[in-house]
Amino acid sequence: MFITKANEFVIHPVLQNLAIHYPLDGLVAHELCPKVDVEEGALEGYFFTFDKSNIQSGLDDLRAFGDRASSFDWKLSKETYACEEHSKEKAIDWREFRKWAKYLDIAKTTQEVGLEILLTNYENRVATLFTTPSNYASSSYYTTLTGTDQWSDHVNSDPESVVETAREQVALNAGEPNVISIPVAVWRDIRRHPAIRAMILETNNAQLTDDGFPAKLWGMKAVYPGARHVSSMPGLTEVLARIWSDNVWIGVVNPRPSRRTMSFAYTLVEEGLKSEVYEDKPAKSDVVRIQHQVSDEKIVCNTAGYLIQDVLA
Repeated sequence: MFITKANEFVIHPVLQNLAIHYPLDGLVAHELCPKVDVEEGALEGYFFTFDKSNIQSGLDDLRAFGDRASSFDWKLSKETYACEEHSKEKAIDWREFRKWAKYLDIAKTTQEVGLEILLTNYENRVATLFTTPSNYASSSYYTTLTGTDQWSDHVNSDPESVVETAREQVALNAGEPNVISIPVAVWRDIRRHPAIRAMILETNNAQLTDDGFPAKLWGMKAVYPGARHVSSMPGLTEVLARIWSDNVWIGVVNPRPSRRTMSFAYTLVEEGLKSEVYEDKPAKSDVVRIQHQVSDEKIVCNTAGYLIQDVLA
């Protein structure tokens, strides 16, 4: 009655536009796990993983007169994905529209809250993917800092040494890492580290973000996860926590994502953001339904990332 004029759901043009432009404060999942579109209707399928056959050396490549060129081969490894829909909906009683009309746009507010839940869940899924050690090729691609090695020890720790070890491991076995992810809470501590402070002093002000964070660190694009979530169960005392905790990640994020280009992880998307509304006459309500995406998050090259855990004491 207030949003829709029929029982069938429709894509609402105003709410759809709001959904597309909703801000992503503190969320980095879309930056670290870029989206790759799959064919419409391809809810299940294959994605490719990467091998090193193209950098094999020592193979004879000389061709004598009259001879055929020596042959070579390459490997194609694939794994499966399965896209699932991530959406939320809420019914708004027709009386609620009249109740709140003087104070807020209840449809817009409902959509914003629902979308924030969906984006938080997406951030959580990607953070779990990136911070689970068993998702990496071997123990050579993650480390857990303890004692004086933790970067919160501003006297004894050596962040640059840890970072360079990680960079070389990824560069040798995948590609030169181009992104470092440092959670906001971690940055607020380690920016006081003498080694970090010296590096910041050498940074051109033009290279700082609006928040005063360096856009690059150690030659890599820096992203600063800051998203929070309520980690306690509904009904219990509310506990807020940072989604990425104190995990630092270094790796390859392809700026031109596709299923044929290397990156640590991709979000395989069959259908994207959509805002729908429909009328529920028996409940005397209009329903706002927000679909974030129909997708699956997958690691496509488990040697293209390095995880540093427990950076702070």
